[in-house]
Amino acid sequence: MMKDLELYKDRLFMLKQDLGRGLISQDIYDKLAGEFFIALRLNGYEPFKVKSFHERLVDFILFKYPKSIFDNAIFIILSFFIYLFGFLVGSLRPLTLILNMNNTVSNQYSSFVLFIQILMNNLRVQSISFVLSILADVPTVFTIFVNGFILGLVYSYSSYTFLDFWSLILPHGVLELTAMITSFGASLGFGYRFLKSFSQYGSYEALRKAASTALNVVLGGSILLFFAAFIEAYFTPSHHIDSVNKLIFSLIMLMIIIFYLTYSWLKIRRA
Repeated sequence: MMKDLELYKDRLFMLKQDLGRGLISQDIYDKLAGEFFIALRLNGYEPFKVKSFHERLVDFILFKYPKSIFDNAIFIILSFFIYLFGFLVGSLRPLTLILNMNNTVSNQYSSFVLFIQILMNNLRVQSISFVLSILADVPTVFTIFVNGFILGLVYSYSSYTFLDFWSLILPHGVLELTAMITSFGASLGFGYRFLKSFSQYGSYEALRKAASTALNVVLGGSILLFFAAFIEAYFTPSHHIDSVNKLIFSLIMLMIIIFYLTYSWLKIRRA
């Protein structure tokens, strides 16, 4: 059924392009679009059925969000390598800055206040990156690089051991980095398609679809950032959990993400 729905959307998109170019009349467009709706309803799909919030949430988590990630896979991979490059440059100690890793913000604020601050900061970075992607992707690339650079810089000047350092990064970082890199990648993809739209006639619908796909990734990433901020505020700073158990937790989180994406990919392929 999902293939029928996607086929309908593709054909309707082509019809809109033909209508915009003046190749077909409004009457022909209305007639063909109506026939598509009838065919879908005969196959059990109700195009005008209003889904409940629960149904829409499940549909978003299991289909729209992962599908939007796969649609932007190339740009997400590019985002990952830009972030990795920033991390490597930062780890080379390009500055004469000495960072004291022993005095963290978690010692100054309550866990709840820290949770709110972390969440709002990450959402702000994510949103700004998406909005500025229309400026030839330059601000987005810079944002990705700087985020990786800062992590590399902190790592290079950290007084912690290798194990202890990553036990303070990965428990929340698995979700946070997944959300940020996928959101950055989707922003890159939207920025690229935004620029490309200027050279293609009748590409408004394609641009609208690209914006919708990117927003799905950003919205899904916001959900991940919520849980990442909670973990960073309550779990990561805990002195009652040793480094090994924190890294085991990180591995479990990574396996959950891999399972989720694999399951979603297989579900989308079968649809």
